[in-house]
Amino acid sequence: MLPSSPHVRQVYTDASGILSALQSLSEEEVAQTFCIDSTTLDVQVARDVAKEVCNVRATMIDAPVSGGVAGAKAGTLSFLVGGTNDAFHRASPILAHMGKKIIHCGPSGAGLAAKICNNLVLGVQQIVVGEAMLLGQKLGLEPAILAGVINSSTGACWASSVNNPVAGALPDKEPPCTRNYEGGFATSLMLKVSKPASGRLFADMISGHGTCD
Repeated sequence: MLPSSPHVRQVYTDASGILSALQSLSEEEVAQTFCIDSTTLDVQVARDVAKEVCNVRATMIDAPVSGGVAGAKAGTLSFLVGGTNDAFHRASPILAHMGKKIIHCGPSGAGLAAKICNNLVLGVQQIVVGEAMLLGQKLGLEPAILAGVINSSTGACWASSVNNPVAGALPDKEPPCTRNYEGGFATSLMLKVSKPASGRLFADMISGHGTCD
């Protein structure tokens, strides 16, 4: 798992990178080489790198994760896998040591596409939950009462029921506010992983095409 697209491209395609190293191996060793990348990066970059790996007869999948720091510590992450059926079945026992759900999303890049879409939903929900909780308090509602209403109504979502940012909203759980907002998933990382989705949406809007066209 690397920071972003340029780092993945560098690690694989530089003169001293993985692709170069594969060329020094025997055909049998290359065929046995299995690359699993869990970086959240641009879908096209992931597909391009996977194609180069495939061209030398090795195998690669994209397997970004969902579940955050808490999921990583508990071993309950979800791995969103993009690659062939054979590669998915080959990777599943390995990923199962770190995650609870291993989901085959489709061919190369599909795991990343699913991750980006999920991040877009989460980012919007987290902002809206924070604003709604703030509005409710200004209107005189107790955080726990308002959270209880949201979590049992049509506004229910993970951002409110598990990750509610307001102290006292979830008295029976331990959201980030109970840890003084230490650790967890930084807003800078959310911005990074949401950029591919927002860029695609913006490009579609200015070109006059919807994302489903």
